[in-house]
Amino acid sequence: MYATFLFLFAFFTLMGLLIRKNKRSVASSAPGPVGWPILGNLPQLGRKPHEALTALREKYGDVYQIQMGSYPTVVLNGWKTIKSALVKQGDDFSGRPDFYSFRFLAKGKSMGFCNFGARWRMHRKIAQNSLALCANRKYNPIEEAIVSEARFLVDNLLASNGRPVDPHNEIYLSVGNIICALCFGARYSRDDADFQQLVKNNAEFMAFVAAGK
Repeated sequence: MYATFLFLFAFFTLMGLLIRKNKRSVASSAPGPVGWPILGNLPQLGRKPHEALTALREKYGDVYQIQMGSYPTVVLNGWKTIKSALVKQGDDFSGRPDFYSFRFLAKGKSMGFCNFGARWRMHRKIAQNSLALCANRKYNPIEEAIVSEARFLVDNLLASNGRPVDPHNEIYLSVGNIICALCFGARYSRDDADFQQLVKNNAEFMAFVAAGK
């Protein structure tokens, strides 16, 4: 009984200290709701985070801060605010979050996951030059792959004959086929086992990366 009391006392004392520290951290930066220790504001976002974030905008304005787990995150709202951040202050908002998954996958050295800087600029220049070789030709294989798959996608959607269709899967498969055409020089049937496995692996990869930690 005595040990349980000591444990609960220590636990709630620690939680109180963490909450006070979190309040001071939020107060010294952008305004925003106080989050729970460890979880941050994740419980407040629920299953419809876009609605929760919109509600927070009405309370805290176009710029506010929340805690995504242990990561402080600044949320921007409104056309003028976003344009100011991404266009006028682009260099300040061009970095990548320091997620474990990013470091695990490429040690911060790939174009997709490395932070903004000299290495990223070099990667982008190489990629742009490679794509420009295709764009400057009379026959552009990238454009051809996109146009061909876009036609197939439209035909597939029209084949529903007015029935409600969730386009997410159709668009996802079409994008996957465009990438396959560029990487492997071939378009796959939607029922192809290898293509289905590739799409599944990519979905799992994206889920891992999106999880961040």
